[in-house]
Amino acid sequence: MRLFKTILGLCIIFMIVFPYGKFGPVPIKFMLLLVMSGFGFLTMLLVDKKIRMDLMIFVFFFSFVFPMIWLVIGVINGNPLANIIDFVNVFPLISIMFFVYLLYDNDSFRGFIHLVAQSVTFVAFLTIILFIVYMFLDPLTRSAVSAFLQPSGLGSGVHMSQTGLVRIILRSNVFIPVNLFLLLGIMRYDPRFKWKVCLLITFLASFTGFNKAFFLGLVLAGAFFVLFQGWFRFKFPLVRDPLIRVMAVLLLMIVVSPLVFRAVGEAAEGLDMSTFSNLVRLEQAEYLSDNIDRGSIWGGGFGAVGENLRRIRYVRKFSTTQYFELEYLHLFLQLGLVGFVIFGLFLGMPLFLYFYYYDVLGQNRYLCSVVMSGYISYLFYAGTNPYIMGSSGFLVIVLAYLIVLFSRKYSSLELMAEGAKK
Repeated sequence: MRLFKTILGLCIIFMIVFPYGKFGPVPIKFMLLLVMSGFGFLTMLLVDKKIRMDLMIFVFFFSFVFPMIWLVIGVINGNPLANIIDFVNVFPLISIMFFVYLLYDNDSFRGFIHLVAQSVTFVAFLTIILFIVYMFLDPLTRSAVSAFLQPSGLGSGVHMSQTGLVRIILRSNVFIPVNLFLLLGIMRYDPRFKWKVCLLITFLASFTGFNKAFFLGLVLAGAFFVLFQGWFRFKFPLVRDPLIRVMAVLLLMIVVSPLVFRAVGEAAEGLDMSTFSNLVRLEQAEYLSDNIDRGSIWGGGFGAVGENLRRIRYVRKFSTTQYFELEYLHLFLQLGLVGFVIFGLFLGMPLFLYFYYYDVLGQNRYLCSVVMSGYISYLFYAGTNPYIMGSSGFLVIVLAYLIVLFSRKYSSLELMAEGAKK
């Protein structure tokens, strides 16, 4: 069992940090999924554990049955095979939830969460480094870094806006706002210095990546956290921690810096529907809506991009697959009404479980509240960018499920506290 946990951990690190790494033409995450699944099922045969059939059926349906239905629809409709594969290959990541729940106890689950938080913190650290490179180093160095990003599997690039702000696009950046809240949950029970450093790095990366959707998502997450947890029950000594005071000073420095005036200018432009970013989304919304009308019940299957794609001026492209900024509309085009409702239930289930188990979460209620707040922000900003159908985006969903399930399973313990015993 320990060997499988190690292999699973390595898979998680790779899928977060290098989501698009390849071994020749073959995505490495394919190979890791095969290895992980093989070791996982072998371990299940060797370990005497009671299998939860309801969880097994749920995982099997969403890992294999659901994607296979719309894969077949996509093949029948003649969708590009590369598009189909890129959308289908993330679903087996749901099997991680089954393996972790079945084989991990409360102590090893804490290690799993620590691993996720540290991996995302590394991505946040890379974001800060890229920000420094692009803001302060010479064009030749910038070009060398950009040339390295996509082949390495780290991300797709870094762009300078018209106002001189840096837009950093690493595919695992999607995890950074959620990680900020996850770290708050960890520090509630384990206030060691290393987590404070991770929180500081993640906090800075939330700003240096300059993603306007992240800013709005964080505000939304904060509002939901106050709603879920209750402001007057928020008795957390973190707010009196010296590091938090340092973060407050840094935030003040950011607010009064010249960069913030550029950021405010761009944010104000974001309200102008004539800007390039908004025109792209309006154009895509019209195009996707027109194509949805042609197959609104079952959709066009995975990989569908609609007809007359050439008339769209901008479609984000990773490797050989086209992604639209409005990902929920694109999913509706592919899945149709039936599939989109099923997928929507899948996305919303962690929140349903949180409210359903709220009264019995015990000492882990705070952890669930803070992570569910981050998850809501993820669902918000993932709809305006192509984030969900990627390995990092799917791991956010898996994490949301696992936090609620383990909090319910060990409701009498503090999952994130060092030294907790079964």
